[in-house]
Amino acid sequence: MGITGDNGIAGIYRPEIGLSLSLDEPIVFYYMVLIVFLLVMFFLYIFHRSPFGQSLLGIRESESRMRNLGYNTWLHKYLAFIIAGGVSGISGILWAYYNGFVSPMDVELTASFEAFLMVILGGAGTLVGPAVGAGLIVFLKNFISAYTERWLLFIGAIYILTIMYSPGGLAELVKRFVKGGDRK
Repeated sequence: MGITGDNGIAGIYRPEIGLSLSLDEPIVFYYMVLIVFLLVMFFLYIFHRSPFGQSLLGIRESESRMRNLGYNTWLHKYLAFIIAGGVSGISGILWAYYNGFVSPMDVELTASFEAFLMVILGGAGTLVGPAVGAGLIVFLKNFISAYTERWLLFIGAIYILTIMYSPGGLAELVKRFVKGGDRK
């Protein structure tokens, strides 16, 4: 277990998986994270297609209509919140194992802003969109911060442009492109 203090938790070691492979090797850890990501995406895809997932879509569109149809909308939203927290917990565990350290900076406003931007940029309401948005934001953050300390200004500009010109994110742009333009 790690050493705790005011500056965070240090000394978080990757667990032993019991095989001849060690998670301390970067390539093994990468593939382990990839497998966890694919499993979580598969679970979310099944969840999205399930009757419960469809009821959540109905609640998003018209909560009062779903309530009148006999759904306990509070319970549905509560369970969705718990599932979202579980998925977030999985990503937090992987982050801690990747860094070997968790600091208070990991939960500051900038980190929350980045997560929000990842979802908006990729396309809220889609499964693949936020993952694509996360990859793009991490790439841009690393690329732009190599040239300037003001990388947050560029990320903020991307956020503003996304909201102005494509509120549905990259998923909306891809749908428009596939359909052949901006015909509504």
